[in-house]
Amino acid sequence: MSRRNRGNSTHEAVLRGIHGIRRHMAAWSIADKVILCLSAAALVVAIAEWIMNPPHTVVGMLLAFLLCSILALMPWKSHMAAWCMIFVGAIGDLLVGVDSAGPSTTWATLLAMVSLGRTTRAWECVLSLVITLSTVTYAAIRYPDIMGYGIPDGIANLGVSLLCVYLIGVSIRYRQFYTQQETQRQIEQTQRNQFMASLFHEAVSGNLTRI
Repeated sequence: MSRRNRGNSTHEAVLRGIHGIRRHMAAWSIADKVILCLSAAALVVAIAEWIMNPPHTVVGMLLAFLLCSILALMPWKSHMAAWCMIFVGAIGDLLVGVDSAGPSTTWATLLAMVSLGRTTRAWECVLSLVITLSTVTYAAIRYPDIMGYGIPDGIANLGVSLLCVYLIGVSIRYRQFYTQQETQRQIEQTQRNQFMASLFHEAVSGNLTRI
């Protein structure tokens, strides 16, 4: 295959990919687009922190790369990305003594809780809170100078913040559910009106024909 043909094939593949993304995003709600903007902002902040305070170890570099990858994936695969973020954040807290440099996981964890609130059940909220708070508490006790969380006040404030953003996700989910129900009700009402209008038209047409 010549270079020109390979270039054309690559260009066509890129155009198909862009078209697929546009078609996928056309079905997004306002909340989905807000999550996209927040994820992009958090990704920019994470990259800036990575540049300004780069990790010193391979483990730190790997965790920073995973964090940025998860933020990039968050708008497209929110449930999977949210759980990946919970576990990456937990690993980062457990290994904070090895390498405390690199981007912070705070904003990504908050976004993960919003995503869990939008897509999952209550027991997953409890499990994610237990994992996050237990690892943060361990790190705060083991490395108080690095973490900077007071015990118990700082941990309690973190737990309340995580629960609040989870409830925001839950409210978004129920709002979307009620919107879908209302849309479905309007569609059914329109169909009933059209059916009655069709019956009325047939009845009038039949009467006029007999006359």
